[in-house]
Amino acid sequence: SGGISPQGYFVVTPFHLSSSDDQRTVLVNRGWIPRKTEPAVLQTNDKKITTITAVPAKFESPRFIVPEHNFEKRTLTWFDKTALTALSRLPLDTPYVQQLLSSSDDGDSLVRPAHVGGSKVSPAMHVGYAVTWYGMSVAFFFMTRKLLK
Repeated sequence: SGGISPQGYFVVTPFHLSSSDDQRTVLVNRGWIPRKTEPAVLQTNDKKITTITAVPAKFESPRFIVPEHNFEKRTLTWFDKTALTALSRLPLDTPYVQQLLSSSDDGDSLVRPAHVGGSKVSPAMHVGYAVTWYGMSVAFFFMTRKLLK
């Protein structure tokens, strides 16, 4: 049926600023990774100096129906400021940024794709979905009309 599975995670990592006298830390959204990524890929070297280019990011509020966070697995269902700072053991006023570029002293790039990309459902599948939903709505209309008569 084609396409990459859209299931995955955004990786948010605390980074300690080396140029800061007061040892400031920022939460960095390093981008999206597929759900089946090996845990070893997520390991970082705490001693490694990494230069990142980032922009300020916003925390989110929960939507109408959202599953609860899974703190045991350290997975959150939205960018919850309180939960992210608590899991990272950081103060609530910790800055949060979206990483754009990265370079490190050993050549390892930490950049992950920020988005899964364009549509992973083929145009033919979109047409199939549209026809299905249109057909269901027409059938529902006539069933309701017959029921109300």
